[in-house]
Parts: sequence; structure tokens; C-alpha cells
Amino acid sequence: EGAQGICPPDWHIPSDDEWKQLEGEVDSGFDYPDPEWDGVGWRGTDAGGNLKETGTIHWAEPNTGATNSSGFSCLPGGVRGTAGNFTYPTSYSNHWTSSAGTTAWIRQMHFDETGVNRYATDFGYGLSVRCVKD
Repeated sequence: EGAQGICPPDWHIPSDDEWKQLEGEVDSGFDYPDPEWDGVGWRGTDAGGNLKETGTIHWAEPNTGATNSSGFSCLPGGVRGTAGNFTYPTSYSNHWTSSAGTTAWIRQMHFDETGVNRYATDFGYGLSVRCVKD
């Protein structure tokens, strides 16, 4: 949990719990540690919108609910598939967490969703990393 990974010194890849805390801090409907954040799938009221960069320069239209009120400025990056192909570069933002077993917890924002998707996936995909200061 909270592994440095590819992050620079004094920074780390956030854990699943650190993502839950961030989501609860920026969501208008569910605080942290509300059980809402323990669920799998799309969760929250507007945490995703409050984390996403506004506009459609980088995100596909309509970039639903994007306010960036958190200052996080989440950008889309799509997915590098297991065969090395890149897909959905303007539709999704997928972020690794440091919480892993046989699979890893991921956070996803989407161009037409206001919540944040929490799901587990295997390690064969190429996804984004957001480092957190220690």
C-alpha cells in the first residue's frame, strides 16, 4: 500500500483507501468514510466531475459534470491493451492504485459520467498513475 513505484522520491502511488478518501472529500453526496466508497462500479454523486478537467479540449464531448472544483485536473489517457494497442484516449482516465493482490484496484473517470468507477483488473494493461506527496 502506498508504494513508491515509478513515482519520484518522497512521492508514492496512492492506495485504494487514499483514493476513497479523495473521492469522499470532493463528492457532494457522500463523505469519507461512507460505505458508498467501498462499493465496486460507479460510485458517488459528482466526485468524478469534480476531479475532471473542464471542457472538451482533452475530453470527449459532453464531459458530463466536469467542474474541476477539486483542482485535480484529471485528464483522459485511455487504456493500453494487453496486445499493446491504445484505445479510448479521450473517453477514459484509468488510474492504478498501489492496492493489489492477484489483481489491482483501479479508478476510472469517464467523459459521460459524474461518479468514479472502482474496479479490479489484472496487470497486463497500461494505465495512468497519479503520484501523491508523502
